[in-house]
Amino acid sequence: MKIKSAVLMFAALMLAFSLSITACGNKGGKDNKGDESTTSSSNAGNDNQLPKNLKIVAEYGVDNKNVKLTEIRTEEGRVFIVGDMIMYTDFNENKRYLLSQSNKTGIVENINESDKNDDTFMISKYSGSVPENKFKIGKDMVAGRVVTLYDTKALNVHQKAWVDDQYGITLKVITTADSKGKTVTILSYEVKELIVGGNRLSDVVNLKEYKITEAQ
Repeated sequence: MKIKSAVLMFAALMLAFSLSITACGNKGGKDNKGDESTTSSSNAGNDNQLPKNLKIVAEYGVDNKNVKLTEIRTEEGRVFIVGDMIMYTDFNENKRYLLSQSNKTGIVENINESDKNDDTFMISKYSGSVPENKFKIGKDMVAGRVVTLYDTKALNVHQKAWVDDQYGITLKVITTADSKGKTVTILSYEVKELIVGGNRLSDVVNLKEYKITEAQ
């Protein structure tokens, strides 16, 4: 299995369900604010490009367990950290590394140009057309940033999403479901830190500390 697949399979599964509700819907649906209805086909947030230098630290929660996630993207590459594992993509050398912080070992594979354009899951916009059952609740703050809160319901599933006003990034998601007369939290995701500019991959990864072998 390729390095990227091994790391992102776990990450994608964690948020696939959480973000699927907010990303679905028919183009030209209703964007409701209170009892008012307006027709819109635009995404939440604006269409500004994401910063070229960006760091996000977040917590993902499921089954009463929290996992810390870190993602850093610069013009030189990407770093994605889950627990002990680091996925480091070096754009200059066209290589991707999977590293273990505890035993200081890792594997490496070559990448092509298309791999450089792949987005990892955290820095993602509140994408897709506006679903008819999405309600704009109002403004809030997450990680010191101004966000718009959206409320979505589908069958017995209820989701709230806090979307950054400047970049359109989903900074917080809480998904609950009604089960046997009780409301249970299925997934939660919240950005704790968002830093634009000044991030360096070398502050996180020093390949000289690791014993690297070629991926099979």
